[in-house]
Amino acid sequence: VRVTGQLINTRTDQHVWAQAYDRDLTDVFGIQAELSQAIATAMKTALSPEERALIAQRPTDNPAAYDLYLQARAVANRDGNTIAGRERRAKLLQGAIDLDPNFAQAWGDLADAYAYASFNEDDGKDALLAKARAAIDRAVKLAPENPDVIGSLGTYFYYGYRDYAKAVEQYERLARLQPNAPRIFNSL
Repeated sequence: VRVTGQLINTRTDQHVWAQAYDRDLTDVFGIQAELSQAIATAMKTALSPEERALIAQRPTDNPAAYDLYLQARAVANRDGNTIAGRERRAKLLQGAIDLDPNFAQAWGDLADAYAYASFNEDDGKDALLAKARAAIDRAVKLAPENPDVIGSLGTYFYYGYRDYAKAVEQYERLARLQPNAPRIFNSL
């Protein structure tokens, strides 16, 4: 596969940096890590050891599980928090977890889907919260310091229980890890 990364100065429409990478598709995470490092270098940004470790982490070794996870994320982005979208998302995430029971981010996203569903549901709310709790407990057990899992924990508290203090605690923790990520500040 060929991946081309580009940085463009949006004020001037001037190309700042571009690089093409030809790699075997079986190592998509290696490509992501290499591209992240190259972009940071091009921007003259120093990555901390913690940031380098996060970039190097592979969320799963199962490409099929990762594909289902990405499909679930696409459903969330496209369909938002609709009933049909949540159901499709949960099904895709369950498929990812079935393929890799140690895929922490998939567990966290599954908790998100159930917590969102419980937010506006009266019928079946307790069952949805029980599923959300099981999923977030598993995600935290697998990867307590993973930024995606921390964000999911905040979402679990926010939407599952409307416990805004605990949600803010997690979102602020995430903001310290990823101070430039817009999702965090939207959540806050």
